[in-house]
Amino acid sequence: MTLSEYKNPKTGSVIFYLNLVLTLRYLQFHNKLSPSYHFKFINYRKIQPMNNNIIKFINAAKLKLIVSFSIRIQNR
Repeated sequence: MTLSEYKNPKTGSVIFYLNLVLTLRYLQFHNKLSPSYHFKFINYRKIQPMNNNIIKFINAAKLKLIVSFSIRIQNR
């Protein structure tokens, strides 16, 4: 990933968001987060205006993250 891609408001905020998600997933996987941890998602619409496809993609990723996290809690 180049610096110009990161500075681009549309791709940059998505990359930032996905990095956050992946970090949280890593912490969960290694049991560094308690199951009662509540996700406080950034209001990414305030970061930069994004096109609808990117918003749909992020919403899908968010939903998948929450669903898989709640399944893990139930399986404990």
